[in-house]
Amino acid sequence: MQLLDSAGLKLHINKCRLGYQEVKYLGHIVTTRGIRPDPEKKASIENATEPKDQAANDTEFKWGKDQEVSFKTLKQKLLTAPLIQYPEWNEAFVLITDASTKGIGAILTQGRDGRDRVICYASRTLQPAESNYSITHLEGLAVVWAIDNFHFYLYGRKFEVITDHIDLK
Repeated sequence: MQLLDSAGLKLHINKCRLGYQEVKYLGHIVTTRGIRPDPEKKASIENATEPKDQAANDTEFKWGKDQEVSFKTLKQKLLTAPLIQYPEWNEAFVLITDASTKGIGAILTQGRDGRDRVICYASRTLQPAESNYSITHLEGLAVVWAIDNFHFYLYGRKFEVITDHIDLK
């Protein structure tokens, strides 16, 4: 308590959970092993129905077999998201990036070939000017943006970048 007080921090006793192995926080379950989606929140994804229209009216709304398969695949992927784990600070990080004409994304992992433990996910849509970039520049943007986004984890450490763009390998 003295440390909190000396840092100018205060606790609201009704909001504290002391001695628990896991707590619910912002739609997630935070445990000693990592962070996973709250099962109650996953129910809304499971029960989501296919869209009947689209938000933007600049193109015709089409819903066919391909869209249905994509919708079901997306739901399944969201429902089976891996545990987001805490970093092992003595291990190297692996940064996996990708870009499209709509957005950029990255996954920060640790372990063999970046497949063992997910540490963080991040993505964003492109700014209007960025949508004019060549695919090589977009892939480069994804790498630079991801390094900046995960600065806290990567600064001063060795890490590997994995991209599917041949010109950046």
